[in-house]
Amino acid sequence: MDGLRMDAVLGDDHEIYHVEFQAQNHSMMHERMLDYYLGLVERYTDTKTSDGPTIRQYVLYVGSDRLNMKPYIVRDRFRFCYPMRSIKAFHYGWRNTLWGSGHPEDWILLLLTLPRYSEKPWLDVAVKIANLSEDRRENAETHALLLIACILRNIPRQIQEEIETMIKIDLNRSRIFRQVFDDGASLSRSTFLLDEIEHYIARNGLEFDQTKREDLADLEDEEIMDIFRHFMDASDKQGFLDTWSIGRRYP
Repeated sequence: MDGLRMDAVLGDDHEIYHVEFQAQNHSMMHERMLDYYLGLVERYTDTKTSDGPTIRQYVLYVGSDRLNMKPYIVRDRFRFCYPMRSIKAFHYGWRNTLWGSGHPEDWILLLLTLPRYSEKPWLDVAVKIANLSEDRRENAETHALLLIACILRNIPRQIQEEIETMIKIDLNRSRIFRQVFDDGASLSRSTFLLDEIEHYIARNGLEFDQTKREDLADLEDEEIMDIFRHFMDASDKQGFLDTWSIGRRYP
């Protein structure tokens, strides 16, 4: 829908359900959800009768930091809102069912619901997955999902490496990893460059405004590469971060 890419949309003639899975806090999430809503209204409204299905939107936060986004817009007489919850809120209601499940995907989902980090459950799940029969066709997908969960939860590198030694990923058999490589190739370079900037900032005790971080992440691949090059060449990197803004051009 005019460039809008939604995580999950399903429904029928009466109701449309739209769910976004958010891995990071974003100060403009409520505006993005409004854009999605208007796009759904435009697509599913009968132009002759103005009738259409009820649109229900949800945001499920799966990030490691504390949920810190507002799920509403209120201005003058206009009000737009939607439910938003952290996946951690489901832990105590789901933990027994997920752990007792025979499906490895449920064990990984349990890890994402943990209210706080502890290495034991991560290693326990890794052992259970590593002990699955190699004949199971979904093993490659399960191994990939476990590593993705490690990334989402910012698991300490030492534990992540220990988990990686327990499981092996056949990239040719993993549909998930093939999709990342095939559909996300253009994003991987930007993600790498943004991570390099963030790591440099953290290592050297620099400061970078959160709004500017979000603006930078929204730029096109070539723009990010150009900014990265000038950032690394800058003699005063803190000054570069302080003065950077969208649309700034460099010689």
